[in-house]
Amino acid sequence: MRRAAYAADLLLIPIAYLTAFLARWDMLMPLAQRRNLIVTLPILLVLRIAALRQFGLYDFYWAYAGMDEAVRLLLAVGSSSALLVVIATFINVRDFSRGVIVIDAVLAVMLLGFTRFGLLMFQHLISSAGADYKKSRVLILGAGDAGVAMLAETRRNRALGLKAVGFLDDDRQKRNMSIHGVRVVGRICDLGTAITKTRAEVAIVAIPSLAPQRRSEIAEQCHDAGLRFKTFELALIDEPEAASYSEAISQSASAD
Repeated sequence: MRRAAYAADLLLIPIAYLTAFLARWDMLMPLAQRRNLIVTLPILLVLRIAALRQFGLYDFYWAYAGMDEAVRLLLAVGSSSALLVVIATFINVRDFSRGVIVIDAVLAVMLLGFTRFGLLMFQHLISSAGADYKKSRVLILGAGDAGVAMLAETRRNRALGLKAVGFLDDDRQKRNMSIHGVRVVGRICDLGTAITKTRAEVAIVAIPSLAPQRRSEIAEQCHDAGLRFKTFELALIDEPEAASYSEAISQSASAD
């Protein structure tokens, strides 16, 4: 995977840079600009590959790529472009166009980003479209961090057999908003209406702070509507200390 990323970058970086020159000079590059291209391309190639390495763009697993990796890509492209300008000034490259640098940076982010996030996007489209008719339609109660984590899990883990069709949340600011393509269809008290609207088969509560009494009321409402009811929780559990754990094992062995 890493070798493939290097090979793709070695091809795409020159393509982006050449395209930037052609775009800046309307496909008719003056002779002086052709010289600038030949002189600065090797420098840019070294700088950009080094920057991509420095920001860890060859070390992450693409299937779990996210905003952090996107920011790293922007920083890598931006810093390598800035360094190219400095070096070009230092070695006295004449009539070096700053417009080329801007166009190249935009193209580089698009092309290099596609090689890293394109497969992830393709996987998402395939998993979203594939065999949805076999999945249970899910309403997620709670559009906070836990709800978004539950949505991500339904998409990542096909074995669950779940497809999120809507959120319910009492926050007015989230009403009718879309979160990763799934709409907040109403408040939690609108559960009955939401079931009819979305044809949901499962309700998953993803609100860690929800009171037990309220959880019981929702469970009863789901039961009356013929809806399966589940709870999603994010929890950090302390394991027993090593000494206590060893003592417990010893006691268990003695009892046997």
